[in-house]
Amino acid sequence: MKRQGFIKGSAILLAMVLITKILGLLYKIPLTNLLGGTGMGYFASAFSVFTPVFAIVVSGIPSTMARLTAENYALERFSNIRHTKRTAFFLFTIISAAAAAVMILTSDFLSRNVVGEPSTKYALMCVAPSIIFCTIMSVERGYCEGLQNMIPTAVSEVIETLFKLILGLGFAYGLMYHISDMYDKTGMIFGTAYENSRQAASAALPFIAAAAILGSSIASAIACLYILISGKIKGDSVTKQMLQRDTITDPTGATAKKLVVCCLPIALISVIMTFANMIDMLTVNPCIKTAMKASPHTFDSLLSDKLEVVGFRRFEMKQTKELAGNGKPYTVFLVNGQPVKFKGVNIHEHNPETGHYVPVELMRKDFELMKKHNINSVRLCHYPQDRKFYELCDEYGLYVYDEANIESH
Repeated sequence: MKRQGFIKGSAILLAMVLITKILGLLYKIPLTNLLGGTGMGYFASAFSVFTPVFAIVVSGIPSTMARLTAENYALERFSNIRHTKRTAFFLFTIISAAAAAVMILTSDFLSRNVVGEPSTKYALMCVAPSIIFCTIMSVERGYCEGLQNMIPTAVSEVIETLFKLILGLGFAYGLMYHISDMYDKTGMIFGTAYENSRQAASAALPFIAAAAILGSSIASAIACLYILISGKIKGDSVTKQMLQRDTITDPTGATAKKLVVCCLPIALISVIMTFANMIDMLTVNPCIKTAMKASPHTFDSLLSDKLEVVGFRRFEMKQTKELAGNGKPYTVFLVNGQPVKFKGVNIHEHNPETGHYVPVELMRKDFELMKKHNINSVRLCHYPQDRKFYELCDEYGLYVYDEANIESH
């Protein structure tokens, strides 16, 4: 394992930060679009509980390991370097495993009494194991940094972020399509029946958020596996000759005590920095729920114009077994697995009194006239309509064909 100077080590870490920030954007933006505000609420609430636990268990480890490793190396206490690493690995792995187990076992309690949303327990259970993987990585990263080697830290961070992008989004989209298919076939999601696709889509959000978090936890496990294997294969800068020159090590108890004493101040500072989000979660959400229960009509009127309507939708073109007059099978258009025959009209924004401005009242009259004549779809002629038009199409049950103004016929 090669040691780097200050400038080179800083450059490696800077490059790592730039790469992980770009990958983080590529992960967060599609995930936000997929989950929406409600789904990201489940996602963020799980991390609001996870972050203080992570801060207590993990945050102080890299700096402590780097400091003690560098100190022992400078004093040429090479055997004590390895001894400190083994002690830290054993001590912090036990602590992190206990923290993860407690978090999993109390996930139902935390989701109900701390977050205030029972469905958050799935995300909490999926994020808890990452405490163990991050702890092991922190020991290895701090050890390598103390030996002036920033490459394992940089590479493992990039691997973790890359696989979080791949697995997090992959699991989230995969589960979304699986749930959509499940609902199309059975009208249920994981054994619970729902009246319509909107209810089903809303009920699916906690599971999809948990799937994204599970992908992140597996990404941490992969990065952890990399840094362990890499360390075994490439070794470190402590040679056999160095170990033979110095065979004296501190007592295990004293080493463990020193590790805890060094980690504790950093952990406390990190926990204090997370208090703002924790206080918001513990106070704002319960206050909003209390206010909504006390005056539900007020909140209904405030939120009625802000709510986003979501649902599952899948379009397919499939051939049937029935044959046409030319001997070829008919091709049908399926929406969520159901065949649809379009009976539609063209529409232009036009009003004899207001020109190209069409008021909502006239839109409703047009839609009611269409429904009376069994029209189920409209084709927009060359340009998009007002947002209210699409909302009314959803309300009246009309398919919309938005044609681009290409005119290539």
